[in-house]
Amino acid sequence: MRRSFPAPGFETLVCRALPFITAAWIVFIFLSLKFHFLDGFLATAWHGRMGFDFFAVPRGFINLIHAKSIYATRACGWGPYSTWYPYHPALAVLAGSWLSLFKPWAAFWIFAAFSVGTLLWCARLVGSLSSDSLPRRMCYAVFLLPLPVYLMIWNGQMHVFLVAAFSLVFYDMARISRGGANADGVRPALMAGILLSLFSKPLIVLALPAIFAVKACRKTVLWSAGIYAAVSALFLFTPALNPRGIGFVRLLDAVLHPESIFRFEVYRGVPLRTYRPEIAADNAIHWLNMRFRAGVSQPDHFEIMSFSAFLENLTGWTPPKFFLKLPSLVIAGFSIWLFFVKDAVRRARGALFVAMMASLSFFLSYETVYEYHYAAALPALAALLALYAGKTGLSARLAKWFCAAGALFFAPTSYFWLRNADYGFHREATARLNDIYVAVFTGGHVYDWALPMIRWNRVLPAAAMFALLIPLAWLALRGENGNA
Repeated sequence: MRRSFPAPGFETLVCRALPFITAAWIVFIFLSLKFHFLDGFLATAWHGRMGFDFFAVPRGFINLIHAKSIYATRACGWGPYSTWYPYHPALAVLAGSWLSLFKPWAAFWIFAAFSVGTLLWCARLVGSLSSDSLPRRMCYAVFLLPLPVYLMIWNGQMHVFLVAAFSLVFYDMARISRGGANADGVRPALMAGILLSLFSKPLIVLALPAIFAVKACRKTVLWSAGIYAAVSALFLFTPALNPRGIGFVRLLDAVLHPESIFRFEVYRGVPLRTYRPEIAADNAIHWLNMRFRAGVSQPDHFEIMSFSAFLENLTGWTPPKFFLKLPSLVIAGFSIWLFFVKDAVRRARGALFVAMMASLSFFLSYETVYEYHYAAALPALAALLALYAGKTGLSARLAKWFCAAGALFFAPTSYFWLRNADYGFHREATARLNDIYVAVFTGGHVYDWALPMIRWNRVLPAAAMFALLIPLAWLALRGENGNA
């Protein structure tokens, strides 16, 4: 007698177990933050500096109230250590202001709890797109169980705001595609998503033309752009908010002559190419850094998990800049097509898939990608799971393959099995190294031979997910999107 799979009652069992699994994992996350069970699975945690990316944000606000540059991270001693502050200057006020009220490690734990709470809220929001219990509960697992999420929390990364941003955007775009549009007003969820991204990590920019193509979203996009421009102008041209500004003329010269913003120095015997101090002190460094760091290739840096680094290290071939721009060109092509689609529902559904492409293009086009960045791929994974669970047709089959590829984010990379104990990583002594020695380690050829094996189940799933969105968007715009 032929048995069916899954067995009858299996889905009910999974549905009942998922809340307990997710709750247990949340407890395990906080236990690991305390006792470091999971750190050895993550290459980026090699130095043992938990909260490495966190302390710069409160430091930025403390610097600001003392009339120092937000970006002069090392001018402030708040917290045990810190990476450089790279975000929009407004984030130092929006997040750093209230976090700086606490002692450094208390602030870190509060932000870790805030991050988990935000992810639970994202899961609830995106899961509401489905009427079935199983996909709704699976959304919680999607947002909390993958290891890139743990690394994001371990680092104290503001990346959680980008995860929330994409969750809001996909949720509202999905509602529009189902007829929940209001062409006359501003859409609060969509605006909140756009602004959260713009004021933390502006990856939403690639999706804005596609979103603007949807009539119900145009006023929201314009209002969001206006608010972003006004706030950015305040932080650029108001002395109280940009205490070390270099002035418009010198800023324009830096934009027109980008090589002028760099200098070479030797720090403790190590040659470095850094920003000139006066340039790095101006709030404009946020935009300049995004522009000029985009082309920095680091194929031998064992923390980097970009598509270009994977390809270059595997084959020895350095991808040309045009090759890395192909995902953006695909997004641009679909965005233009959207304006010629007359049916509002087809246009909205197509725009949703294009926005998802934008959330994944970062891993394929940008060259500085860390493992925690892959948390930004999870809103698209959860949204397609919620939209297509139990559905039939070609689009549903493509969505299932999309989710199957995304399931690889739950598995750890090969780093844990390939790491070399002789390097002394993941130890307290390593965490006490000076910053320059951290840079020496990551700039060398540590793990060079094993890098493709470490990177593959982050890079290849993202590439497959992006590729699957192309036929999904095509079918949506042609009105052949099934019954989702």
